[in-house]
Amino acid sequence: MLFRSVCFEELAKAGVQTMIRVGTAGALSPAYRAGDLVISTAAVREEGLTRQLVPPGFPAVADSGVVAALAAAAKETAVPGAVGRGVTLTMDAFFSGVVELPHETYRKAGVLAVEMEIAALYVVAMLRGMRAGAILALDGDSTAVDEGYNPHRDIVARAVEAEIEIALKAAAKLAASS
Repeated sequence: MLFRSVCFEELAKAGVQTMIRVGTAGALSPAYRAGDLVISTAAVREEGLTRQLVPPGFPAVADSGVVAALAAAAKETAVPGAVGRGVTLTMDAFFSGVVELPHETYRKAGVLAVEMEIAALYVVAMLRGMRAGAILALDGDSTAVDEGYNPHRDIVARAVEAEIEIALKAAAKLAASS
């Protein structure tokens, strides 16, 4: 997370005005599965970095214009599965240790997916006056990562290709409207 945060800061210093994260995540919601896409509207800050940047109650929220552009581009693009829009969870831990991961709690709260970067992206973007959003290809059930997790499947690769196309279309829409 720290390395990515430094990249976000350096992009801000270079004059970048809009950032879109394109990546993978584990599904938390039973409504979504591998191959589906999620557009993140906000991120739960369950990681360590943003606590050093802003107070605990400060939200990590996507730019509404970026979210709208991603949603519009998704409607124009053939995707292998469903496209959801909602809150995601950002955590540093990928595999479980002796402390249980909070996945079930956040699943019950309606969080759609879990990943490792979005909270930092949204907080840095908000602090530096940039727009940010994210689209994620789901690579499996996040509660099963300790049990034969395999993100290297064709359905995930197709979803990643679709989300790249969506992000590029969204970036073009955002550039045209600026």
